[in-house]
Parts: sequence; C-alpha cells; structure tokens
Amino acid sequence: MKHIGAPRKPEFVLDENMAGSIVVRIRQAGLPVNAFTDLFDCGLPDEALLEKLATRPNLFLVTKDSDFRYKPAVKQALLMHSVGVFVITSGGNKSGAMLADLIILAWPRLVKFTQKYPRPFVAKITSDARVIVHG
Repeated sequence: MKHIGAPRKPEFVLDENMAGSIVVRIRQAGLPVNAFTDLFDCGLPDEALLEKLATRPNLFLVTKDSDFRYKPAVKQALLMHSVGVFVITSGGNKSGAMLADLIILAWPRLVKFTQKYPRPFVAKITSDARVIVHG
C-alpha cells in the first residue's frame, strides 16, 4: 500500500560507538535521536544492522565509522537492503560534546537530505555540518 499524504518524519539512530553523552546532549537540544541500544543489541555486526534498518524505511544511521562504505560486505548489504547512512567525516578527533554539537547543527540538513535523496545512500556530515553525497 502506498503512503498517502505528507511523508513520515525521518528518525535517526546513532551507531553503537556514539552512545552515552552524545545521545543525552542531542536529546537535551530537543531532537528525537535514538541510541543504538534503544533499538538493537550490542555487538550487532554491520551487515545485520543494515538488514534490520531495511525494515524501518524512516530510520537512518549516523556513524563516525569513516570506512563504513568501503567494507565490501557492508557495501553490498547497504545496497541490497536499501539503507541510508550518514558518516561524520571528521569524527576521529572530536569529543563527544563536539560530535553532539555537530549533529545538532546538521540536523535540519539531515532531515532535508532524507526528503530529497532516496535510499540507498551514504552521505557525509562535514566538520562544518554540511551534508553531501559521499562520492
């Protein structure tokens, strides 16, 4: 059955390596982010995570795993399950607070991106909170 009316709001889940204080800070800013452990078991392999994300078309992954799309099995699963992923490209040297602030600043762009680009996709969140197609 085709969805009629306004599209549902996108939801975002932070990857397992981005929990705790990052989630708290984003929620304190009034944004409805999901912690990984709110939805999934700890230690879930990337391929299994992508399979689970496929069942939730409005749920998008935010990760700081910069080599995410370069892992062959992950790339295949991403395409097969038609998932949307946002990768923070400068996350390695940022504190939890800095990562949270970057996501908060990028939030409106993340939402717009999900409305403009169909899944599957991998997009970058740059250090200045731009959101661009990962090429």
